[in-house]
Amino acid sequence: MNGGIEFFQLPVNGTGTPYVECLSSYLGRLARAHRIPTQSLLTLLGGLTGHSFAKTKDLLRGSGGRTLNHYTETQAEIRTALARALGHAGFEETTLCDFSAVFANQGTGALKAEKHWCALCYEERTKSEEDPVDLLIWQMPELRFCPTHRVELHAHCTECRETQPFLTRRGCLDACQSCGALLWHPNSHKSLQDSTPEDKGYQEWLIKHLPELLQARSDLRPFLTGRECGLFLRSVAGARRLSVEAFAKKIRVPSQTLANWIRGRSKPKLETWLRVCAQIDISPCSPLRDPIEAARQMPFELAAPSIFVPSRKPPIIRHDKDAVRAALLAELEQEEPKHQSVNAFAREIGVDPSTLYSIAKQEAREYAARIKASREARLKKSEEELREAAIAAIAALIRRREPLTRKRFVGQLREQVSCTEHRAKNEFGRVMEGVRGKKN
Repeated sequence: MNGGIEFFQLPVNGTGTPYVECLSSYLGRLARAHRIPTQSLLTLLGGLTGHSFAKTKDLLRGSGGRTLNHYTETQAEIRTALARALGHAGFEETTLCDFSAVFANQGTGALKAEKHWCALCYEERTKSEEDPVDLLIWQMPELRFCPTHRVELHAHCTECRETQPFLTRRGCLDACQSCGALLWHPNSHKSLQDSTPEDKGYQEWLIKHLPELLQARSDLRPFLTGRECGLFLRSVAGARRLSVEAFAKKIRVPSQTLANWIRGRSKPKLETWLRVCAQIDISPCSPLRDPIEAARQMPFELAAPSIFVPSRKPPIIRHDKDAVRAALLAELEQEEPKHQSVNAFAREIGVDPSTLYSIAKQEAREYAARIKASREARLKKSEEELREAAIAAIAALIRRREPLTRKRFVGQLREQVSCTEHRAKNEFGRVMEGVRGKKN
């Protein structure tokens, strides 16, 4: 018992496989299973370890919850508290804590800055009456496609274009925290087969090797010292008598950065390590198992990489200003904006958003205002449809002479309109407030 709550065990989804859910997802499901807000759950867990979790509210905002999924002191405290509350350990595999000694400890580069999810995975679990979960592999850097369905991962709600927090307040993972729309009803799914050949090769390499890296964590955990990456790179360069400058050019990193890795002054970020391994065509976990043996098995002549690793820095492109302005003016002539944001329009015509604003600032602002007005109109229409459905749900209960309880109302409303359980409960509260107001 803790604060009036008796914790019961909730199994971690995907344990023992590369497709395990992340810690933030598990905390959300645990809070929902116990029918308490996520913030209250974190407060109760903090009482078990004497940790106040002063930044609890920060964890519930935007990308703050991603710190729970890699290697920070906060996630270590929460894992300890979960072990005490539930009576069993083994939450290490829901995070990247096993790699804390190997890769740089900065939050950037460990995981994506924004939460990503696969809409098809959400849909399959929801239709099979299982709680949606966020997989740790979806949050790994560089990966843009779901390894299971080979479709592009989403990072924004398709209705309001807002990003989603890693840690939700009510543990509902498949609904937008801003507008309430379901996150598994996107307009389209971009398949890996539809991507460019250059991008497709690197994504296929990640889909193949990232599961291997996550699966090997339990075997590697007792042997990792933090010197593996530098020792492997030094062995490869030494056997081939490559200078630091020549080797750095080969793997496309600054020469000073490579020198710091080899001398043990710093460690590579996880995303940088993945790029280096892709450049020399080696599994990212092989050097971690045995760096000397992995270097010995490399071919003596490092050939050109078999796949193209896209550069993180976009190339400098000289755009035709008249063509960019004409495309924007043509878009403004449409009755309804076709894009969810100015950034999406800029990506479609192949320019950077800042470049678009610098070329046609006034027109871009006008287009942004039209997008905002269109979004507000859609949300207003959605609210009106929900209220009409609520009236129809009450009328149906009255016709059947059933009591107007929240459970019956929510069930009837969700039969008539697609909405989340949380949104249906909020609508019931609004209806009952109106009823009580009329009585008074």
